[in-house]
Amino acid sequence: MSSFNFWPFDVGPSQAWVFIYLLLAGGVLLVTWWACRVIGDALDGPLVRADEVPPTSSDGPYRTPGELRARYAVGAIPRDEEVWLIGYMRNGIVGVAEILVSTAIAHGFLVHDKGGTSFQRTDAKATDPLMLDFLQRLGADPQTGSAVRQAATTVATVNSLRFADELGRIGMARSPGLVTGLRALTFVGGVVAVAIGVIRIKVRAEVSGGHAPPPIVLLLAMAGIGWVAFRMMVGQGLRASSRPRRYLAWLSDATSSLRNDVSSGRRADGHEVALAVAVAGAVTLPSYFIVADAFRVPAPVGTSSSSGGSSCSSSSCGGGGGCGGGGGCGGGGGCS
Repeated sequence: MSSFNFWPFDVGPSQAWVFIYLLLAGGVLLVTWWACRVIGDALDGPLVRADEVPPTSSDGPYRTPGELRARYAVGAIPRDEEVWLIGYMRNGIVGVAEILVSTAIAHGFLVHDKGGTSFQRTDAKATDPLMLDFLQRLGADPQTGSAVRQAATTVATVNSLRFADELGRIGMARSPGLVTGLRALTFVGGVVAVAIGVIRIKVRAEVSGGHAPPPIVLLLAMAGIGWVAFRMMVGQGLRASSRPRRYLAWLSDATSSLRNDVSSGRRADGHEVALAVAVAGAVTLPSYFIVADAFRVPAPVGTSSSSGGSSCSSSSCGGGGGCGGGGGCGGGGGCS
């Protein structure tokens, strides 16, 4: 290893060298990630662009002079049946579930009380297969927000494989060959990152004449870097095509006025709500915080502070005993 007898490899034995290693190895992994992103984006190819055709219908979620026929293409505003896949592109199963609940409310298939705690299916008739499945799972009895969310999540999960297959059919999924190539590049980056530590250990032994203590901290850091590189190889990042991200960015710009109108309550048609939620999520709805339990799991309520407070406000502390003197709450006790 005489060819590496230069700084920082030839620094005397010190556990603090691990910081230099993390800086160098982390830099290698960062460059590897950046290279994979640039190469992957370039080889994913450009988005399909749509050509405008003569209008055939005035229906649709976005009022334009003509209906744009191309599916999931720049310049084509999505049809009603296409919002499901757009929601899946944006946020997977959760994105589809949000569209189900919000669209059911907007179309009048589902109503709720003023507090958003009870939901009731109505007699309005749906035609979309996903919506029909969702409403059937709710049944005729009143449901809580949690039950509504669970039913929507179940329907989205059942259809998730179909959505994933459709992404591949429309060119929104990264090719297996490209994923393999990016994984190989990440593997090389990981090998280089770990090799920096191996070189340091070899040079360190030469500099110290073999009397240096075991580089335990460095070995642990090398294991951590190797784990990070492995996670980069097998993670979703290399498999995810950049085309859905770029398509959603265009669609977000194209529907900005629609989403603003939906958020302010000026437009509440079910088709318009579905597209707005597909692009930006259920938080777009003006009533989101009223019916939030139907879209997300409620935040856990802490019990320690409330229980502490109750012990001081309860009868044991309210009278002269528990809190007044040096007892449990008042002076130096549990609830000062």
